[in-house]
Amino acid sequence: DGFDVVVPDAAGGKKVKAIGENAFIREMVTDVEIPASVTEIGSHAFYDCKKLDGISVRGGSAQAGTLDLTNVKSIGEWAFRGCGMVTDAALSDSLKSIATGAFSGTSLTQVSIPKSVTEIGSCAFNGCGKLSAITVEAGSRSFSDEDGVLFNKSRSEIVRFPEGKY
Repeated sequence: DGFDVVVPDAAGGKKVKAIGENAFIREMVTDVEIPASVTEIGSHAFYDCKKLDGISVRGGSAQAGTLDLTNVKSIGEWAFRGCGMVTDAALSDSLKSIATGAFSGTSLTQVSIPKSVTEIGSCAFNGCGKLSAITVEAGSRSFSDEDGVLFNKSRSEIVRFPEGKY
């Protein structure tokens, strides 16, 4: 079936700051608890973890289908690609980048992009058939939204039209 993982607060006396590239790629993890010190999710970190049902920050409450990324500043390429049980992602007010394919193939239903995000890679939300709206926090210098569609700041380019919108 699957298994839960608790990431330690410290390793070798140092606080854990990142979930590295390919750390859990294709593993059967169901729930992952991370320390608040984790600020980076590496490329392919949870790639194709089909049973991943949530990530919680130590001391917080886990909710089915939710990725609690409230302390994360960087999400690597294809980090959650194929995590079909993921329906929601709580993103950090200090998140700077969402890399290429980061959430592709998930079951996200809506996404709220914090104003701190300056980069969203191509295919970041591809294959999210249930995604019906992408909104951007007021004050963003890089992105905007209209009727749930993600645009660049000047609205001269559609960055992502949510697949679940049609």
